[in-house]
Amino acid sequence: MIPNSIRGHDGREMTFAQMDDALSRSRYHKSLAAISRYDRYKPKEVDGRQWEHWLGADVNGAKHLRVTYGLARAFLKKIEKNPAVPMSNDEGRMLLFASMVHDWGEAVVGDVSYDLKTESVEKREVAELRKMLRLVLDARFDNQVIDEILGIVHFKKGRLGEIFNLIERVGYMRTGLNAWESRRDVQSPSLGNAFRWLTCNVASNQVPKLLDSSIKYPPIGHYLSNVRHQISDVFANMPADIFHNYGEKADRAAQEEKFSVAKDTWGASGYARNRSTRDSGKVKPPNRHWPWLKRTRLQSGK
Repeated sequence: MIPNSIRGHDGREMTFAQMDDALSRSRYHKSLAAISRYDRYKPKEVDGRQWEHWLGADVNGAKHLRVTYGLARAFLKKIEKNPAVPMSNDEGRMLLFASMVHDWGEAVVGDVSYDLKTESVEKREVAELRKMLRLVLDARFDNQVIDEILGIVHFKKGRLGEIFNLIERVGYMRTGLNAWESRRDVQSPSLGNAFRWLTCNVASNQVPKLLDSSIKYPPIGHYLSNVRHQISDVFANMPADIFHNYGEKADRAAQEEKFSVAKDTWGASGYARNRSTRDSGKVKPPNRHWPWLKRTRLQSGK
């Protein structure tokens, strides 16, 4: 059974829903809720609510935590049915704990795109998260547990760090595919361009990494199999002029090369063979796969 709580150093259980409630009552929640993730791509005329309408709850800084928690539970649910990848209850608890709190530091530091995050920003996030874990959770967890959480979230230590990193990448991929589907439905050229650019960047950064882990971790392979048509559609129909968004000529060339490598890697995979789609054809929306991941309310059981 997938855990719903973790024991503090005082011997009392704290549920992951209680952690979320504690954040909601804190002075940090408003700052997180005001963050529009992927803001780098968002046209100035589009506000946070519109952005979330098109791309889903995961682009809201506060709701993103719940979505990631849902992804982690989904991963554990699939692992439960696969004895080839054993996961203890204690490991599951730490993974869920990490997923619920991993971006708390952004309430102070702000959100920075995956490929633009610097070492100094990462250090600030680590310091703020360490402080917030003690303040928001009333010092219920000792330094050893906090260090383990930081190791999973920011330093990707051990197997849990590797799995958490993959869960985050699935989250990025889902948003990228939402953007790709949404481009069909918008009238605004700037918003359509934003959606294509976001998808292009996500596909370049995430597809090769997810493919690398798809055999070792079957839930990743299952996810890729479910969204293979959308990913093939992205690589088959991304407009060549999308790279003009990157500004400097050298940067454009580097991004174009990265996308090309990701495209070739995908094309050589078993997921892509004989599964390309045309831009004019409708493909199933990515949120139909692992459908429970759309929920942002915390589940109290199972």
